[in-house]
Amino acid sequence: MERTDLVVPKSIYTADVLIKAAYMFLHQAYLHITEDETAWTIHFSAKEGGALDGITQRFENELLAQQVRRLVFQQTHSLREILMARAMSSSLVDQEDTLARLEKEQGQQAHAAGQFDSIMKDWFERNEK
Repeated sequence: MERTDLVVPKSIYTADVLIKAAYMFLHQAYLHITEDETAWTIHFSAKEGGALDGITQRFENELLAQQVRRLVFQQTHSLREILMARAMSSSLVDQEDTLARLEKEQGQQAHAAGQFDSIMKDWFERNEK
C-alpha cells in the first residue's frame, strides 16, 4: 500500500484549518493525523485503486486556502454581525401603521373582487336592461 507523510508546523496553521483541509481529502486517501509540540504529521494512505501522486502539494494548497478563509472570517466577523443585526431588526419593525395597512389591503381585495364580479356577469344581463 502506498503511503506518504506531510509535516505541518503549528506556528503557521491552526488545528481547525488543518481539520478543514484534511476533510477535503477524505475521498482521495485515508488520513491519520499525529502531533508533537511543534507540528502535526498527516499520514496519507492510498485507497483501493488510488494513487497519492501530488497529494501533499494539493494538501498544502488546501491548507493555504483554509487559512485565508479563516483570516477573512476574522477580519469581517464584526461587519457580518452588524449587517445581520440590522437586517433582523428592520424586519421586526413594522414601518407602516398596522391598521392603515390592513384597511388598504382589504380595499385592494374588495376592488379585485368587484372586478371579478363584473367579469362573471353575462354581457346580456348588463347591457339589455
